[in-house]
Amino acid sequence: MKPSFPLPNRKETISPAESGQIQSYVDELVHYLGGIDWGGYGLDNVKTVEPSHPFSSVFDAINLIKVEIDELFQEHKRSEEESAKLVAKLQRAQKMEAVGTLAGGVAHDLNNVLSAQVGYPDLILMDLSDDSPLREPILRIQESGQKAAAIVQDLLTLARRGVVVADVMNLNQLVDSYIN
Repeated sequence: MKPSFPLPNRKETISPAESGQIQSYVDELVHYLGGIDWGGYGLDNVKTVEPSHPFSSVFDAINLIKVEIDELFQEHKRSEEESAKLVAKLQRAQKMEAVGTLAGGVAHDLNNVLSAQVGYPDLILMDLSDDSPLREPILRIQESGQKAAAIVQDLLTLARRGVVVADVMNLNQLVDSYIN
């Protein structure tokens, strides 16, 4: 025999028969709470009860909590996805920086090698006569060196992530504008 117990909003006690009915409501509530997929997304396991059910307000409160938890999970999932995107973007930027550093190192080394190919033809051409058969091949060597130097300059620009603008300027006008 179950003892009777007082209800919070009544002054009298309930009978064992009423206690059994309340116990079935409590069992139903406990069963529902145990069946909620708290780790999942969505509200597919929300239970609705009639407003006349003794624990309808409890079920409503549980459903509201479930909605809030679902929203928190979804917000957390969105922030994790955004974080993953930012990490991927940072990794791409770091890779590009490494490629730029490598390109800069290669360009500097090539520039050192090309300085002889571009500079020495000028020295040789000064000593050659205008009708020398070597003049044409040396000019081609110098030209190809200048083209390679332009490519190296582009690599250096890429490595610095800057844009070099080659512009012909009149030095006299530049000095005049500075003075005036």
